[in-house]
Amino acid sequence: MKTYRAVGRGLVRCVLICASSALGQTWTQTEAPLTNWTCLACSADGENVVAGASADGIYASTRTTAISADWNRLSASADGITLLALAASSYWGVHASTNSGETWNVVNSGFPYTDIACSADGVRMVITS
Repeated sequence: MKTYRAVGRGLVRCVLICASSALGQTWTQTEAPLTNWTCLACSADGENVVAGASADGIYASTRTTAISADWNRLSASADGITLLALAASSYWGVHASTNSGETWNVVNSGFPYTDIACSADGVRMVITS
C-alpha cells in the first residue's frame, strides 16, 4: 500500500481512494480499483466504505456491485448496512441496499433528484428534487 501526505486542496479528478486513520495527516491507498470515482460514503467507524463511479458501478469495501450508472450521491447508515445511491440521470433514480451493498432495489425514479441522506439507524431516508 502506498502512503500519501495531504498537501493541497481540491481534486480535478479522483482515480483512487485513500483512507486515513491519522486525522488526515497521512493517507493510504485502498484496494479499490482505479476509476473515475464520483462519490463516497462510509459507516460511522469508517470500516464499511461505499463509492460510486461514473459508469462503472458501485464499489463496497467487500464487493463491487453490478449496477452501472453515473453515480453522484451516496449515503450510509451509521453501521454501513443501509445504503442509498443516487444516479446522475433521473431515469435511474434512487437505489437502496439493506445489506451493505450486496443487493440493490430502485426505490424511486422519474424526478430530477439532487441529494439523498439516511438516518444513522437507516430507517429514515430523505430525497431532494
